[in-house]
Amino acid sequence: MLSDLGMSAAAKDPTPFSVRLRVTHLLLLTTTCAVIASVRMAWTDWTDIPVEIHAYALASIAFASIMYGVAISGLLLFAWQRWNTGAWSAVFPGHWLLLCMAVCVLLDAVCGIGIWLWEISSKSANVEFIAWNLNKIALCSSAGLNCVLFSRMLHGNRCWRLVLLVPGGVLLLLVPQHCWALLGVWRQWFDTSHAYAQVATTTVLLILILVASLHDHRDGLRYDWLHWTGVAAVWLFAGGGLVEAIGWLSYFT
Repeated sequence: MLSDLGMSAAAKDPTPFSVRLRVTHLLLLTTTCAVIASVRMAWTDWTDIPVEIHAYALASIAFASIMYGVAISGLLLFAWQRWNTGAWSAVFPGHWLLLCMAVCVLLDAVCGIGIWLWEISSKSANVEFIAWNLNKIALCSSAGLNCVLFSRMLHGNRCWRLVLLVPGGVLLLLVPQHCWALLGVWRQWFDTSHAYAQVATTTVLLILILVASLHDHRDGLRYDWLHWTGVAAVWLFAGGGLVEAIGWLSYFT
């Protein structure tokens, strides 16, 4: 039952997420990750992915499925505590990272389903290329703005804000490239530049997470387990993106 999540109506503690990590939380996480992994495996069109990088693609799906599961599970936990206690407990940097990732996951799903519905009903020539770029435009613009907005709400040292500002800015910068592609200004180097940008962005993200964590450790700051869950979600996002980009670069070069 949902009450087993440790956030019963009797728990009126308005402090930051104070519920101890329980087995039911882990069950929620593993179930969510398994469902998302199954959906992503079924949704992936393996015919569009070169055989040479299938291993990289599988690793990327594994990273993404865990990240998506962590983000959605965190969103459910926050929503359940809000419903039962009336208190908003997102105060630590990792909380905002987790919520930002969860919103990005939902945006990814909405954009993907919306473009897929348009694709199956469209009679346009070269529909797959158009649909792919439309999806990227919608996702990069919405997720980029989401990251920038969440960075403004996040409290903590500047490195935590940069953890959201860096990918948000890069995503917004990718929007014109996909617009140019739809206008027929596609260039062969777009794919390679995209992969290099992804490697650079994800590497910087991993470094920023490390620096921010060490900075807080030096200052003696203590966070709850949900903060570190949010940090892990971003780490998985960056790690999966780095693996995927390395795979495509090995194919292009």
